[in-house]
Amino acid sequence: MAAGEGHGEASGKGSGRGGCCPGCMWSFIWLVVLLVIGWPLGFLVSFLYVFFLPFSACISPLREFCEALLKAVQLPLSCAQGMVQQSAMC
Repeated sequence: MAAGEGHGEASGKGSGRGGCCPGCMWSFIWLVVLLVIGWPLGFLVSFLYVFFLPFSACISPLREFCEALLKAVQLPLSCAQGMVQQSAMC
């Protein structure tokens, strides 16, 4: 028997990323969503967010609206995190 060769049955459980291809597909889909939806919507909503934010100090119902706008501004971040983590969209 040569060095490095063993015999017997393997019983270990690997933790590798053998199914890497679905993760790459999800990263590509996240990239498309980032380019088509995330950045354009983020840029548009960021203007509205900066415009309405000072008024939310005086008008309390506007604070909730600004919080919703902030979530939309952070959409590119969510897309980028999904792309890096190779997570599924649903």
